[in-house]
Amino acid sequence: MKTQTDRTLYEQTVISIMSRLPEAGILQIVDFAKFIENQSSVHKSDEEEKWNSLLAGPESKKTMREMAKEALEDYHSGKTTEITINKNGKLEPA
Repeated sequence: MKTQTDRTLYEQTVISIMSRLPEAGILQIVDFAKFIENQSSVHKSDEEEKWNSLLAGPESKKTMREMAKEALEDYHSGKTTEITINKNGKLEPA
């Protein structure tokens, strides 16, 4: 079991790392922390259950390859949009 001392050391480590990062790196850490926080507090939605069922099926590898191929084709043909993290830690078009 982790103690309060362990938690404090982890917090100090994160703060130390963040103090050496540029603003963009700090925003990435905050965005990731918000993602982890959300994942630990959200119940699976119906949509998430559908994705889990799809990915668990025998056709999932084929489906994922097709999706990856389509995404690469979109990227190479210029149909994608560059994104960045804004000062609120949200993704937005660059």
